[in-house]
Amino acid sequence: MKKIIYILFFVILPVIYAKDGITTEVDSSLLTIDRIFLNREFSAKGLGQTQWFDYGDSYAKLESSENLKSGEDIVKYDVQSGKREIIVPAE
Repeated sequence: MKKIIYILFFVILPVIYAKDGITTEVDSSLLTIDRIFLNREFSAKGLGQTQWFDYGDSYAKLESSENLKSGEDIVKYDVQSGKREIIVPAE
């Protein structure tokens, strides 16, 4: 009787649970620690390198140039209006 119990607990049950773990798919609607911290799925994108002007009223940053594929423009943004101005175009 002890042999049957040992076989059941150490051979059969681990095989059943291992098979069950392999075939089940993770529900993508559930939050998990891996999705939040390991995969960085919910991390915010930053502004990148910025330079503030006019006592915080505007800032400038590098952006990919529309005219030159491998170049970057220096673009200035007004904080209140959101106005975008290319101050140094890529050449």
